[in-house]
Amino acid sequence: MLTEAFTVPKLVLAGRLPAQQNATVNLDLNLRNIQEIKSWPEFHNAVAAGLRLAPLQGKMSRTWIIYNKPEEPSAVHAGLLLALGLHGYLRVLNLTDIYQYYQQDLSF
Repeated sequence: MLTEAFTVPKLVLAGRLPAQQNATVNLDLNLRNIQEIKSWPEFHNAVAAGLRLAPLQGKMSRTWIIYNKPEEPSAVHAGLLLALGLHGYLRVLNLTDIYQYYQQDLSF
């Protein structure tokens, strides 16, 4: 709903072995560069979630987009912005809103 914060479904970091073994393999979260490994999958997960959301919502409001802007930039929010942009909903943003996005440190 447009009156609620948008949440991206949790990214599953496990895989299944072939059916005859019926076991799962989890990604080791203790790796040093885990954030680098997770950034692209999280981005694409957010794009998929945003593409599911956008056509069902009708007219998207500027207030909702600004309300869902996080304090720190992230791959998840970038994916949401791509999905909203693909559906043409970023047109409701003012130039000052776009400038605020450009002012953030984009080193995620």
